[in-house]
Amino acid sequence: MVGSYFLRDNPYLSVIFLSLGLVIALSGFFGLATKQLADGLSAGLGLHEQVKSGIRTNQKSMSLEQTLEAGFDVMRVMAGIVFLSILSFSMGSLMDSASEPKTTFTCDDGEIIPISQVEDGFFDCFNARDEVVGTFEEAGAPNQILKILGYGFWIIGIIIAVAGSLGLFTKSIADMVSIGLSLHDDRHIVSGIDDEVQNNSEKGNETDPPKLIGACPQCSVQMKIPDSADIKIRCPKCKLVMAHSGQGRLVPLDSADYKLSDSEE
Repeated sequence: MVGSYFLRDNPYLSVIFLSLGLVIALSGFFGLATKQLADGLSAGLGLHEQVKSGIRTNQKSMSLEQTLEAGFDVMRVMAGIVFLSILSFSMGSLMDSASEPKTTFTCDDGEIIPISQVEDGFFDCFNARDEVVGTFEEAGAPNQILKILGYGFWIIGIIIAVAGSLGLFTKSIADMVSIGLSLHDDRHIVSGIDDEVQNNSEKGNETDPPKLIGACPQCSVQMKIPDSADIKIRCPKCKLVMAHSGQGRLVPLDSADYKLSDSEE
């Protein structure tokens, strides 16, 4: 109750607290958006790596401090864009107002008369300065230089607002990607090879046929032979072509009738 009465009697403090609350709320919103996208990117890269290489990792996520820092960083940039845009628009309005035709005329002795009394056929200034030919046109004409400057400041304000908005959007996306990649790089490896990949490797080894030891009947060179019958083998030393009849027994063949390809050697 005391706080409500205090704020009610001090409207400026109410505005300050409302502004601070709005800044914190917007910072939290932008920080939360950054956290969601950065954590999602980090998790997606982790899942892709796990599926591809079988490496399991503990994915990191943005902390509360990092989330608020990211949100306040966006708010700082946004505040700068808004400030520069308002400053340019204010200067444009000031220049535009200053360029408007005058509604009064100041005599040489300091007396101020309405612009409608200039060149109206009656002397209103002590020296008849208000009735000099061309005075009304000079005093009542708008200032073209100030008007052009006002238009220039308006254009600059629009450019700052549009370019700043596009730059802020690009910065937000770049920061999200950068934070997501950093979180992915800081992950902790839980296990090396995934069980499924390891099991597949073991199954693949089980399907490979066992090896037998056989000797070439011509040069007696021993070699490893797959435990499969009706396969052709070439001796690495004497190049004799043989057939495996089973149990490591090699039978010479006519090399002219059968030639092995490089993949069968």
